[in-house]
Amino acid sequence: KGAFFDLAGKYQGGARLYCPGSLSETQKQAVEDAAREVHRGLDLRDYSRSDFIVSRRGIYFLEVNTLPTFIPESAFARSLEAIGSSVGQFIGHVVNLARERS
Repeated sequence: KGAFFDLAGKYQGGARLYCPGSLSETQKQAVEDAAREVHRGLDLRDYSRSDFIVSRRGIYFLEVNTLPTFIPESAFARSLEAIGSSVGQFIGHVVNLARERS
């Protein structure tokens, strides 16, 4: 809503988040492939969240986050919601993965 995507925009509802976004199938697949490649390339284990900019000139990787925020306004929580899951279900899944390794 403001000129910049700042702390208030990110965590206090000061920005509009479209989830799922309006990517074409080709863009969506390219972002998924790139996120998977980053995750594997950094030898991450159970999950990560990668941020990208998608523009007319291409898709640009920004950063990977291995401990995203779980508050309801967060992109991570909204992403889980968009696929029919919840933060509680996700945490249960990660706990089960850890139990399987022990």
